Amino acid sequence: MNRKPVFSVVIPTYNRAQKLLRALTSLNNQTFLDFEVLVCDDGSTDETNRIVEAFQTDIKFKSLRYFYAPNWGGPARPRNTGIKEAVADWICLLDSDDSWHPQKLEKMLPYLKSHDLIYHGFEIVMSSGKRKPLTSRSLKKPVFKDLMLNGHNGIIINSGVCVRKSLLDQAGGFSEDKTLVGVEDADCWLKVARLTNAFKYLPEYLGTYYLDGGNITVYNRRLADKLSFLFDCHSPYLGDSVTINRAARTNNYHLGRIMHMTGDFRKARELYSSSLRSPNHRLALRSLIWLLFISLKQKTYQYER
Repeated sequence: MNRKPVFSVVIPTYNRAQKLLRALTSLNNQTFLDFEVLVCDDGSTDETNRIVEAFQTDIKFKSLRYFYAPNWGGPARPRNTGIKEAVADWICLLDSDDSWHPQKLEKMLPYLKSHDLIYHGFEIVMSSGKRKPLTSRSLKKPVFKDLMLNGHNGIIINSGVCVRKSLLDQAGGFSEDKTLVGVEDADCWLKVARLTNAFKYLPEYLGTYYLDGGNITVYNRRLADKLSFLFDCHSPYLGDSVTINRAARTNNYHLGRIMHMTGDFRKARELYSSSLRSPNHRLALRSLIWLLFISLKQKTYQYER
């Protein structure tokens, strides 16, 4: 009887054949090879299947399995397919347009007995080719409360997560509510955080996040609606109205940034003003800076007229 691998790596994909090849190549370069890979295709019409078939002949890790289904319209369902089919106790998620550094999985090993979810830093590669770090923070207990009060936006990068399969199953996996497409990963980690506080952040850059087009997150009013819906789904679990109100002020900073980026300065000022009283003092300071920036810009505009 074959022993199951330590990790199952789940890769959802849709029409990203060449980027998928880059991701798979980074898996072949891992220093720890006791893992399987599940590529879950959301109805690709490009050469994705041929890329996978060609790669299957040259893998160094345990196995590469391919699952194809008609297009659902987001990564939640293909991720859930991979989680369901995975045989390892640990799920590692990798988006098909990202990649891992060679020691990524090896660096996870010391924390498997003592933690339930491990995540790490990334480097970002801009469309211009410029590279910059993408850091996060260690989460305080209770983790769910920290995420809600101090902000969850960009804290846990999906391609950096290594999590117990049993916890994902208990949390119900990734929501397939279409309202959450684009924020279903944040929803999932909030659900997991209600089940465990054993989160571990590794500040090392163990993956690369490419901003080279095709990323699902688009900063527009629809995203603001999704973040508001996400907040409404989870805020009742904070318990009392005072804590919910404090969390709302943090959430308003992120909503304010979206309104600012879409040119709705009136709404942005309203949201920034609310987030001045966020328990996250860094976000409160940023709100003040953006309020001053908008005020100065509007005064300059009036003067030029």
